[in-house]
Amino acid sequence: MHVPAHVLIDSFCSHNNTAAAKKLDDLYTLDGSRGVISVSKELAWEPELALTFEECFQAWGRVLELIQTYVPQEFDLWLAHYNRILHSPNKHEEWAICVAYDSEIRRRSCTSSIDPSVFHLAIWNDLETKNISRVEIQTVRAEIHRHSGSSS
Repeated sequence: MHVPAHVLIDSFCSHNNTAAAKKLDDLYTLDGSRGVISVSKELAWEPELALTFEECFQAWGRVLELIQTYVPQEFDLWLAHYNRILHSPNKHEEWAICVAYDSEIRRRSCTSSIDPSVFHLAIWNDLETKNISRVEIQTVRAEIHRHSGSSS
């Protein structure tokens, strides 16, 4: 099961965040000895794409703890995945792609036998292309808005 990173950041996991606790209680039935035993509805994953580096770092600590507890045989694979992102020399310039790549690999791991420790160039390239298109569209829209505002 994919647990979206945005529900694992400090502000969401805070004991003071009763709204988040209620939301999770409504979605998951938990058994401490067996882990999640039923899920009534999947959480949206899209909000995790907007997380900052600091928020992802918070979430990764919790993800790795969950992996160590429930699927310890995969811990080293996921540690390699996160270390690759963490130590990427261009992570700040390419952050949108890094967080999308992490999300995509985590989601695919729930439905396929993808190895998170391996860098998947085709997935990265696809996400990079989508990001470039998104940025270009935003730039064009901003330019159109700027010109329409200046002509009035």
